[in-house]
Amino acid sequence: MIYQNGKVREDTKGKYGPDLYVEFLAEFMEKSIKADKPFFAYYSMALAHDVTDDLKWQVPYVPGQDRWLNYEEMVVSMDDMIGKLVGHLDRLKIRENTVVIFTGDNGTASRSKLRHLGGKGRNYEYQKVVMKQNGKMIPGGKGNTNDRGTHVPLIVNWPGQVCASSVSQDLVDFSDWLPTLAELGDAELPKGVTLNGQSFTSSFLNTEGPKRSYAFAESRSGKAFVRDQQYKLYNNGNLYHIPTDPKEQKPLPSGNADEIREKLQAALDALGYE
Repeated sequence: MIYQNGKVREDTKGKYGPDLYVEFLAEFMEKSIKADKPFFAYYSMALAHDVTDDLKWQVPYVPGQDRWLNYEEMVVSMDDMIGKLVGHLDRLKIRENTVVIFTGDNGTASRSKLRHLGGKGRNYEYQKVVMKQNGKMIPGGKGNTNDRGTHVPLIVNWPGQVCASSVSQDLVDFSDWLPTLAELGDAELPKGVTLNGQSFTSSFLNTEGPKRSYAFAESRSGKAFVRDQQYKLYNNGNLYHIPTDPKEQKPLPSGNADEIREKLQAALDALGYE
């Protein structure tokens, strides 16, 4: 089901959900321009995500095939949807004055459903999801606390403002989104509220500004870490040097990088992980 303005849409049969989302956003942007209002459009994609297993019936298969879209096909479709949105910005003649930011909320899934095998229960055929990066084959790691599960894409595009093909090594975590968007929109942050995040506009506008000294993440199990560009400390005390141990297989023994350990431990303590 797709809810729009609090009501279930009744006109979705035979249509592709991502197309409907993009059409809605295009209409929203056009209405904003006609009303001479700046806008913030948040596109929380269904792509690229598995078919849900909580429905009484399953969504349609790939036309002419006995399966759903595989992960690679979903990524291609995702790119197509982003292209359509950027095309709408061009047609509205606001591309030069619009910041487009793309990110992921977690690492790539390790597998993806291809088809339901029939019968009762959650009995599916899966396909492994593996990507090629710098000549190496990297399996998806959604749900993990290593880089495969927590290091996600973050792309900022703003013609004339963000230098094309530039790359920043600055740390960002998701607590930074509110202050970043507030700064871009010239909006005030809520008063009387302690925020862990800080704006990272200086990281993509190449301007002076404070840089994050560590990033934080936590898993559903309560496993948490803080990290800088090279070292990563978990709340169980394990410290890793990521450039030389990207799979986090050998925690550094006590007496190694103690100054770094103390700094990161202080950050964990401040977050309530003593």
